[in-house]
Amino acid sequence: MRIFLILIISVGYFYPINSYCQLNYIVGKVYNDINEIPSLKNYKIAEGIAIDEDISSKTSFILITNGSNEKVICSEYLGPNSRRILAIQEIGQLPKNSKVIMSRCRKEQIENGYIIAIVETTQTAYFKKVKKAWIFKKESQIFSEIPIKGIDCINDEFDNLL
Repeated sequence: MRIFLILIISVGYFYPINSYCQLNYIVGKVYNDINEIPSLKNYKIAEGIAIDEDISSKTSFILITNGSNEKVICSEYLGPNSRRILAIQEIGQLPKNSKVIMSRCRKEQIENGYIIAIVETTQTAYFKKVKKAWIFKKESQIFSEIPIKGIDCINDEFDNLL
Protein backbone atom coordinates (compact mmCIF):
# COMPACT_ATOMS: atom_id res chain seq x y z
CA MET A 1 0.00 0.00 0.00
CA ARG A 2 2.85 2.36 0.88
CA ILE A 3 4.57 1.70 -2.47
CA PHE A 4 1.30 2.36 -4.30
CA LEU A 5 0.93 5.72 -2.52
CA ILE A 6 4.52 6.69 -3.34
CA LEU A 7 3.92 5.74 -6.97
CA ILE A 8 0.79 7.92 -7.19
CA ILE A 9 2.60 10.89 -5.61
CA SER A 10 5.56 10.43 -7.98
CA VAL A 11 3.32 10.30 -11.04
CA GLY A 12 1.55 13.46 -9.89
CA TYR A 13 4.90 15.19 -9.43
CA PHE A 14 6.34 14.26 -12.83
CA TYR A 15 3.07 14.52 -14.76
CA PRO A 16 1.22 17.59 -13.47
CA ILE A 17 -2.55 17.59 -13.32
CA ASN A 18 -4.20 18.48 -16.61
CA SER A 19 -4.56 22.26 -17.02
CA TYR A 20 -8.29 21.75 -17.55
CA CYS A 21 -8.54 20.38 -14.00
CA GLN A 22 -6.37 23.19 -12.65
CA LEU A 23 -8.59 25.83 -14.28
CA ASN A 24 -11.93 24.09 -13.80
CA TYR A 25 -12.38 25.48 -10.29
CA ILE A 26 -12.83 29.04 -11.62
CA VAL A 27 -15.79 28.06 -13.80
CA GLY A 28 -18.89 29.71 -12.35
CA LYS A 29 -16.97 32.53 -10.68
CA VAL A 30 -18.47 36.00 -11.03
CA TYR A 31 -16.02 38.85 -11.53
CA ASN A 32 -15.80 42.54 -12.35
CA ASP A 33 -12.14 42.47 -13.35
CA ILE A 34 -10.21 39.37 -14.43
CA ASN A 35 -7.46 40.18 -11.90
CA GLU A 36 -9.92 39.59 -9.04
CA ILE A 37 -9.48 35.86 -9.62
CA PRO A 38 -6.25 34.86 -7.81
CA SER A 39 -5.07 32.32 -10.42
CA LEU A 40 -5.52 34.96 -13.17
CA LYS A 41 -4.08 37.96 -11.34
CA ASN A 42 -1.12 38.26 -13.75
CA TYR A 43 -3.32 38.08 -16.85
CA LYS A 44 -4.61 40.94 -18.97
CA ILE A 45 -7.44 40.98 -21.48
CA ALA A 46 -5.97 40.96 -24.97
CA GLU A 47 -9.23 40.78 -26.92
CA GLY A 48 -12.91 40.09 -26.50
CA ILE A 49 -15.72 39.29 -28.92
CA ALA A 50 -19.44 38.61 -28.60
CA ILE A 51 -20.63 35.30 -30.00
CA ASP A 52 -22.91 36.21 -32.91
CA GLU A 53 -25.00 33.03 -32.71
CA ASP A 54 -25.88 33.70 -29.08
CA ILE A 55 -29.43 35.07 -29.31
CA SER A 56 -29.26 36.59 -25.81
CA SER A 57 -26.15 38.59 -26.83
CA LYS A 58 -24.74 37.90 -23.37
CA THR A 59 -22.08 35.31 -24.18
CA SER A 60 -18.60 36.24 -25.31
CA PHE A 61 -15.07 34.94 -25.69
CA ILE A 62 -12.26 36.77 -23.93
CA LEU A 63 -8.60 36.11 -24.78
CA ILE A 64 -6.34 36.71 -21.79
CA THR A 65 -2.55 36.65 -21.66
CA ASN A 66 0.26 36.99 -19.16
CA GLY A 67 2.79 37.67 -21.92
CA SER A 68 3.83 34.07 -22.41
CA ASN A 69 0.68 32.02 -21.91
CA GLU A 70 -2.82 32.51 -23.31
CA LYS A 71 -6.27 31.31 -22.31
CA VAL A 72 -9.75 31.83 -23.72
CA ILE A 73 -12.62 32.40 -21.34
CA CYS A 74 -16.23 32.00 -22.37
CA SER A 75 -18.23 34.30 -20.14
CA GLU A 76 -21.76 35.51 -19.64
CA TYR A 77 -22.70 39.16 -19.12
CA LEU A 78 -24.69 39.56 -15.90
CA GLY A 79 -24.90 43.34 -15.68
CA PRO A 80 -22.70 46.42 -15.58
CA ASN A 81 -19.14 45.34 -14.80
CA SER A 82 -20.19 41.80 -13.90
CA ARG A 83 -19.52 38.56 -15.78
CA ARG A 84 -19.65 34.82 -14.96
CA ILE A 85 -17.07 32.36 -16.28
CA LEU A 86 -18.83 29.57 -18.19
CA ALA A 87 -15.71 27.75 -19.44
CA ILE A 88 -11.99 28.27 -19.87
CA GLN A 89 -9.61 26.82 -22.46
CA GLU A 90 -5.84 26.73 -22.01
CA ILE A 91 -4.13 27.83 -25.23
CA GLY A 92 -0.55 27.97 -23.97
CA GLN A 93 2.29 29.76 -25.67
CA LEU A 94 1.52 30.54 -29.29
CA PRO A 95 3.96 29.41 -31.96
CA LYS A 96 5.65 32.15 -34.00
CA ASN A 97 3.41 33.67 -36.71
CA SER A 98 0.26 32.31 -35.03
CA LYS A 99 -2.76 33.89 -33.40
CA VAL A 100 -6.03 32.92 -31.75
CA ILE A 101 -9.22 33.54 -33.71
CA MET A 102 -12.45 33.55 -31.71
CA SER A 103 -15.98 33.37 -33.11
CA ARG A 104 -14.89 34.06 -36.71
CA CYS A 105 -14.36 30.54 -38.00
CA ARG A 106 -16.18 28.23 -40.38
CA LYS A 107 -16.49 24.47 -40.61
CA GLU A 108 -16.95 23.29 -44.22
CA GLN A 109 -17.67 26.94 -45.16
CA ILE A 110 -20.54 27.22 -42.65
CA GLU A 111 -19.98 29.93 -40.03
CA ASN A 112 -19.85 28.77 -36.44
CA GLY A 113 -19.31 31.46 -33.82
CA TYR A 114 -18.63 28.89 -31.12
CA ILE A 115 -15.30 27.81 -32.65
CA ILE A 116 -11.94 29.15 -31.49
CA ALA A 117 -8.74 28.26 -33.32
CA ILE A 118 -5.01 28.75 -33.39
CA VAL A 119 -4.08 29.74 -36.94
CA GLU A 120 -0.92 30.49 -38.85
CA THR A 121 -1.12 34.11 -39.93
CA THR A 122 -1.19 34.83 -43.65
CA GLN A 123 -2.07 37.83 -45.79
CA THR A 124 -5.25 36.26 -47.16
CA ALA A 125 -8.95 36.82 -46.52
CA TYR A 126 -9.19 33.50 -44.66
CA PHE A 127 -6.67 31.75 -42.45
CA LYS A 128 -6.63 28.21 -43.83
CA LYS A 129 -3.65 26.86 -41.88
CA VAL A 130 -5.39 25.92 -38.64
CA LYS A 131 -3.12 24.35 -36.05
CA LYS A 132 -5.68 23.51 -33.38
CA ALA A 133 -9.38 24.19 -32.81
CA TRP A 134 -12.02 23.90 -30.11
CA ILE A 135 -15.74 24.40 -29.99
CA PHE A 136 -17.70 25.75 -27.04
CA LYS A 137 -20.63 23.45 -26.38
CA LYS A 138 -23.39 25.67 -25.08
CA GLU A 139 -25.48 22.86 -23.56
CA SER A 140 -22.66 21.37 -21.45
CA GLN A 141 -20.71 24.66 -21.20
CA ILE A 142 -17.33 23.16 -22.02
CA PHE A 143 -14.71 23.54 -24.71
CA SER A 144 -13.96 20.40 -26.74
CA GLU A 145 -11.09 19.97 -29.16
CA ILE A 146 -12.30 19.33 -32.71
CA PRO A 147 -10.58 18.08 -35.88
CA ILE A 148 -9.08 20.91 -37.92
CA LYS A 149 -10.03 19.49 -41.32
CA GLY A 150 -12.47 21.84 -43.07
CA ILE A 151 -11.94 24.74 -40.65
CA ASP A 152 -10.89 28.20 -41.77
CA CYS A 153 -11.14 31.57 -40.04
CA ILE A 154 -11.79 35.10 -41.24
CA ASN A 155 -8.82 37.45 -41.29
CA ASP A 156 -10.43 40.66 -39.99
CA GLU A 157 -7.30 42.61 -40.91
CA PHE A 158 -7.29 41.54 -44.57
CA ASP A 159 -8.85 44.78 -45.88
CA ASN A 160 -6.13 46.75 -44.08
CA LEU A 161 -3.43 44.68 -45.80
CA LEU A 162 -4.46 45.70 -49.31
